[in-house]
Amino acid sequence: MRRADIITAIVIIIYCIISMFEATKLSIGWVKKVGPGGGFLPFWLAIIVGICAVVVLHQAIFSKEPSTESFFKDREGLIAVGKVFFSTMGCIILYILIGAYFGSVIYIAFYMSYIGKRSKLETALISILVPFGIWLMFEHFLKILLPKGLPFVEELWYRLIPV
Repeated sequence: MRRADIITAIVIIIYCIISMFEATKLSIGWVKKVGPGGGFLPFWLAIIVGICAVVVLHQAIFSKEPSTESFFKDREGLIAVGKVFFSTMGCIILYILIGAYFGSVIYIAFYMSYIGKRSKLETALISILVPFGIWLMFEHFLKILLPKGLPFVEELWYRLIPV
């Protein structure tokens, strides 16, 4: 387990360094009469995540106790990770095909009912309200367009919600 912690922390640190570098291509400071620059949030999120990864790396390297447990304690753990991995891959495919909002509705509903074993009412409420909140925040208030999917889905989207 120690080796997995070390490898994962190093990969995350490298990713954070790349993210910080890419964020500096945009303004990471305060833009007068506008607010924070486009790179502000990604830059500082990368720093925070990077610091957390350094802490994990430090703990893994300097841990006194040898790690004897296997990565997956049993077959059930492997199946649980597989469910999360493959459902997330399905979410990515849905985002490409039918866009962020419709894809989020389906993904959240699937995840809550199949993996989370939540009630139908709770699943319906969350799977509708979360994508609506994301739409409200990004498209309505911030005027940032999120992907709508393939062209025919995008056309359907703009018929349902005119801009």
